[in-house]
Amino acid sequence: GRPAASPSSDLDLVIFAPKPFDVHFARNLLSSLRSVSRSIDVIVETLTCGFLLEEYVSSAGGKVLLRSYD
Repeated sequence: GRPAASPSSDLDLVIFAPKPFDVHFARNLLSSLRSVSRSIDVIVETLTCGFLLEEYVSSAGGKVLLRSYD
């Protein structure tokens, strides 16, 4: 019965990506999502792990922290 979000809350979004995508696609996706909301956290879930989209973009496809399902 209590509000779980407010106008200042960030948006948490989970995207399932069964196929790999490159940094260029990730940058465009993040840019599009940011045009909708000023504060958005995007987690990409793959078949084997998960990672933060912003971290993937800022590392230019380099090292990112992967979250396993174990």
